[in-house]
Amino acid sequence: MATQHERQLWLEFQQAKHGTDYSRWLHNGLTSTDRPANLGYWMGYQIAKAYYDRATDKRQAVYELLHIRDYDALLEASGYAKRMER
Repeated sequence: MATQHERQLWLEFQQAKHGTDYSRWLHNGLTSTDRPANLGYWMGYQIAKAYYDRATDKRQAVYELLHIRDYDALLEASGYAKRMER
């Protein structure tokens, strides 16, 4: 289901990513009735995969993913946002 609605989910994620209420994205397995639970994990995977796929040094990419300090920079470097803007 998520893949079919990826752009819609991306737009919603854009609104929530700097907020403090993650209830629509994480830890909602018992309360999510209108969408699959825990979509934040799926969204994070899509961004991490895009980052890894673009990296020429895969080993370094994994290291950077495991030691993220600047989430916005990683998102930008992943190219995922630009892909969703199309």
